[in-house]
Amino acid sequence: MTSYTYADRNLLVENEHYFYSVLQGPPFLNAYRTARAEVLKGLTEGGGRQPPEKCAYPTGTDDIRTADLLNALEWDLDDLWLGKLVQRFEITKRLYPIYDNRLRKHAGEANDVTLYARLACILAAELGHAQDLRWLNTLLKLNDTLCSVTNAQREPVTQMLRFSLTAEDAAIKFWEGSSP
Repeated sequence: MTSYTYADRNLLVENEHYFYSVLQGPPFLNAYRTARAEVLKGLTEGGGRQPPEKCAYPTGTDDIRTADLLNALEWDLDDLWLGKLVQRFEITKRLYPIYDNRLRKHAGEANDVTLYARLACILAAELGHAQDLRWLNTLLKLNDTLCSVTNAQREPVTQMLRFSLTAEDAAIKFWEGSSP
């Protein structure tokens, strides 16, 4: 029996590297769908959040607070800043609360699920407009991270996770339907 192993442990504790995955075909997709359905079924109705504060994009030499950058992206999406933040996540599979002014060096613990959920929602919303496989690739990894944590850790982000998982599923169905 094939299982979906990418979210079977807490990815905030033990990093997944996603190197050279073995092609497993339809059984893997079925295991993936089953795993995601289990998470969706277990989500409570709570976990809403207030709208973000309007925030300007970082300028100058000050450190970048990730929450502030996400606020700016949620208010007025800038593909350049989104691409930089996605690149940071793709390199480390982590989102840190603070980065230097070039989004290179980081500070703090990478365990705030809200940061992951917010970036996932931004990418999920973008998938509806652009159907960009790069964003889907990152969204899958963000959702793997969110699905891998405990229910208690997910509690503050349940509505965001429900949105990002639903968008992920729709994007995969779109790409499955567009295959020759």
